[in-house]
Amino acid sequence: MYKLAVVLALVSCAVARVPYSRVRATPWKDCGSTNIVINNVVMEGCSGSPCVLVKGTNETVTITFTPKEAFTDLTNKLYGLIGGVPVPFPLPQADACKLGVTCPMAAGTEYVETIVLYIESAWPDIQVIGEWKINDPSGTTVGCFEVPLKLSG
Repeated sequence: MYKLAVVLALVSCAVARVPYSRVRATPWKDCGSTNIVINNVVMEGCSGSPCVLVKGTNETVTITFTPKEAFTDLTNKLYGLIGGVPVPFPLPQADACKLGVTCPMAAGTEYVETIVLYIESAWPDIQVIGEWKINDPSGTTVGCFEVPLKLSG
């Protein structure tokens, strides 16, 4: 039965000409991107808002973006906005060139980066806005998106 549902979903996407990745997209909003366009954000297993992250597990995040200008590299930063205050969340790897992006990056070319985050068991059960920033080599934020998150477990 499950296989049939998956096949029907894929066929529906093909008939409607909607990319499968867009169907599974995580609810997000741009928060001031300037020199890149965030095309899509997918957090594995998350299609609702807030996105529930279970402590003690891994979460795979896939970001699809298109630079408006050429970049030698880009760096990711993740913050939890708690009461409007950005609290940094550690990333195991922040360099986009080590997350599946071919560097240097050309303007107008779509790139995909994938990062696996471990959701620490010691983190509190809390609901936050996850703010993901993508910075150029000078440290200037060129891309930004927000995702409502709920840590539980």
